[in-house]
Amino acid sequence: MTTDETSRVVTVDPDDGLRTAFTVRRDRCGACGDTDLQPFLDLGESPLADSFPADPGEAQPRYPLQVAVCPTCWLVQLLDVVPDHLLFGVDYGFHSSSSPSLRDYHTRYAGELLAEFRDRAERLTVEVACNDGDLLSRFAVA
Repeated sequence: MTTDETSRVVTVDPDDGLRTAFTVRRDRCGACGDTDLQPFLDLGESPLADSFPADPGEAQPRYPLQVAVCPTCWLVQLLDVVPDHLLFGVDYGFHSSSSPSLRDYHTRYAGELLAEFRDRAERLTVEVACNDGDLLSRFAVA
């Protein structure tokens, strides 16, 4: 995030005892820095994905889901960024390594990539949006 981006309070209902939550409004492309982001889809507001309250009726903060595209690099991105500590808090429920079928897939995929691109993979392998790093760990053991 750059210092030009501004924090916004998310829709909350103080009568339901919700803590204040913030998003950071993106004012430039997260990849190339272009400031001419073009909004093209507004999906309203939504609670966080993979958030499972103890009571199904429990009110949750809702976050804007406005999507924009960068006309320079064509990256599609959300305009409001939820801080990591809210997305991946102590009760975050999904870790790729907890799924046997996903672990198997990661093992096979890493093996295929190493078979075809071993020289490149040995120099540098990066896993973007890696969750708990399970895929990347499969390169180390393959």
